[in-house]
Amino acid sequence: MSAHIKAVVVGDIPAHRLLWLYTSEDGETMRIGLPTRGGQPVDFVSTRDLKDGEEVTVSVRGRLIWEVETAEEVAPGDNVYADTDGRIVSHHSQYLHAVGYVLDAGQPGEIVRLVRNYKFKDTKMQEQDGQQEE
Repeated sequence: MSAHIKAVVVGDIPAHRLLWLYTSEDGETMRIGLPTRGGQPVDFVSTRDLKDGEEVTVSVRGRLIWEVETAEEVAPGDNVYADTDGRIVSHHSQYLHAVGYVLDAGQPGEIVRLVRNYKFKDTKMQEQDGQQEE
């Protein structure tokens, strides 16, 4: 099953970037844009370059694999996280919310296949708490 929604683009967004869905002040218009905080779950991936203010049709298809640009070197099987540019960063991050894992090796700026598999890394939260107590 799939669904199609209309949304307005917030900011210029390159293809292959992870996106968030936002509401608007009017309570009726949906907006999509880059994540405003790194390490948080994401809603979509851009499949082409998007322009600020453009109205787009978002197709929600439930695809398990997305093609996403990487910001860091990644290896197959790495758990990855979204940064505020909508790119993925590797498991060396302190982020708590993994958006999935990669199937391909990649260098910064390359497109890799991301298997969407949300994970909350509560062990990293404990590590962060331990660092704050020192």
